[in-house]
Amino acid sequence: MNVPAIAAMTVAAQRIHNQIQHDFAQFQLMRETLLNELNSIIGYVKIYQARENSQLPSIIGLSIEGIEGQWLMLECNRAGFAISTGSACQVGMKSPSKAMEAF
Repeated sequence: MNVPAIAAMTVAAQRIHNQIQHDFAQFQLMRETLLNELNSIIGYVKIYQARENSQLPSIIGLSIEGIEGQWLMLECNRAGFAISTGSACQVGMKSPSKAMEAF
């Protein structure tokens, strides 16, 4: 057994455990703020999300009518926002993910 790695993982888990609730609340607040700001252009925005008890607050799926995803990603990255134009499970694929097709 890799005792040093087990000990390191235990310490890391203990340290993050106290921070999880705070981070979750912060992500929820940021999510609500963004969604409220998008209300002004809601006619152009489609939000993809699961039921509230199944939705991670740090992930928002959306599309904006009339704006190409690649351009939006570059502009957001330039402004300091990290976004992607697809899901990690579809990297390099030309077709949409099964999750996105479900919507």
